[in-house]
Amino acid sequence: MAKKQTLSVSKYVAEKTNSIRDIRESLTRIKQNKQAFDVAYAAINLVASAAQSDNKVYLSSSPEAYYRWDGGIEMSVFANIQLEQVTSLKEGLVPTVLEVATKAGFEFDITQDYAYEHHASRDFKAVGHFAGVRVRLVITASLAMDAENCRRVKVGTEIKEVDKYEIVCD
Repeated sequence: MAKKQTLSVSKYVAEKTNSIRDIRESLTRIKQNKQAFDVAYAAINLVASAAQSDNKVYLSSSPEAYYRWDGGIEMSVFANIQLEQVTSLKEGLVPTVLEVATKAGFEFDITQDYAYEHHASRDFKAVGHFAGVRVRLVITASLAMDAENCRRVKVGTEIKEVDKYEIVCD
């Protein structure tokens, strides 16, 4: 028979304490490998500097460092550079930023489009390796609603048949 589970403030505090401990350990690993992360962030910041030339830009990143089963360390950074109010994906800022990223050592492997009624953007996803740190860089170009060179175009209507359920008791 399975043990009954209970909820308590003590259990909540213990879980949060473990979570804080894990975060502190992660920060320690990142601090211990600061030089490697500095190299990775230098590459990211080259691209970020080019992106900030004339548009509204949002930057974010999250580094991670953890030990593998064999005792080696795995270091990575997820970075996002979001360009707002872009008027073209083929000329101007976007190709310039992509070129800077390529020269900095990033290899683009995929693009993904998001087109909705009130928003359209394209993600350019790249990977780079710098001093043992794997960087996943996503450059998001959000199109201006009044852009003439690139725009959102309605290409059809999708109708989905979805099963509907309800509970019936005898």
